[in-house]
Amino acid sequence: MTLSPTAAARALARLVIAAGVLAAASSPALADTQSKKVRFDAGATVPVKLVVQGIEVGTIRFSVEGSINFNPFKTGKGPQAFMAVRNTGTRAFDFGIAVVLYDEKGEVIAASESNHLGDLDPGEDGEIEVMFRYVKRKVYAAKTVEIVLETLPPS
Repeated sequence: MTLSPTAAARALARLVIAAGVLAAASSPALADTQSKKVRFDAGATVPVKLVVQGIEVGTIRFSVEGSINFNPFKTGKGPQAFMAVRNTGTRAFDFGIAVVLYDEKGEVIAASESNHLGDLDPGEDGEIEVMFRYVKRKVYAAKTVEIVLETLPPS
C-alpha cells in the first residue's frame, strides 16, 4: 500500500503529535505559571499564599517612601515590592516574578519583574525585591496587586 504525499504528511504529523503528547505525559512538568491578586497596602505586609510547584510567595510588602527617583539604576528610592519566597516542595526550582498594579477601575498603572538567580532548594527561603524603575508615576493610586509567579527548569 502506497500513501499519497498528502496522506503521508498527515500520518507523520499525527505521529509527531502523539510522540509529543506521550513525552509530555511521561516527564514531570518543569515550568508553570500562575497568578494571584491581592489588595495594595503601601507599607503593610499583605498575605499572598501563591504556590507554584512548591515555590511559595507568602507575603508582599511595598515601600513607597521618599520621592520617585528618575535614575532607574539608583536603588533604595522610589517604589519597591518585597516578597517572602520559600521552597516548600521537594525539588529545586528557579523562578521569575512579575508584579502588576491596578487602579480602582482595574486598569494597569505599573508593572515590573524580577528573577531569582540560581535554584531555590527545598526548605530554602528568601526575600525578592521588585523595583519599579520606569513605569511608576501612578504607583500611589494602586488598589490591587497581581503577583505572577513562573517556575523555571532547574539550572
